[in-house]
Amino acid sequence: GKYTQTVYHKGGLYHHINLPDFASPELVEGHDGLPKGYSLPHLFGETTNFLDFALKQGNTLVHCERGQYRSPTILMAWMITRGISACSALNIMGENHQHELWLHNYRKNRSLWIKKLEAFEKKHDLIKKYWAKKYEHTILQWRREGGGSTLQIGGGDINHHNTDKNVESTITRKPKKRKIV
Repeated sequence: GKYTQTVYHKGGLYHHINLPDFASPELVEGHDGLPKGYSLPHLFGETTNFLDFALKQGNTLVHCERGQYRSPTILMAWMITRGISACSALNIMGENHQHELWLHNYRKNRSLWIKKLEAFEKKHDLIKKYWAKKYEHTILQWRREGGGSTLQIGGGDINHHNTDKNVESTITRKPKKRKIV
């Protein structure tokens, strides 16, 4: 299927990125399911621009299959674009993630992704601006579709996911007590 898809469904805008759960960010570049030249800066540019757009529309949900690696990584990249350091973004995610050992596991299993987030921190302004200019047609499509927004990161086409079930389970999950940072 397409590596990225934007569809309007039941009053919401879903932006799906067909990204397998790679342990190494180096595997993103050159993966068969992604277009030639697709890179981590492209991924971060696309997702952070979508989140900026989506948050202006209202409630926004970012999710992947398990919420352990892909969606937290994208949220940390977005936090970096808001002036939060990669280190602080990682700690914020750890303090607010529903799994107590998330931070320990992310540091252990995704150290290479952390390095990429630190590199993104140094040039995120340039990456976001470049992506927004090069893919202006995509942003115009998002504006045309409007509505509430979901950023879904995972394998397969959006049609292969039960989007309503994913959204419902994420929204209705009882949150643990969280420290406001």
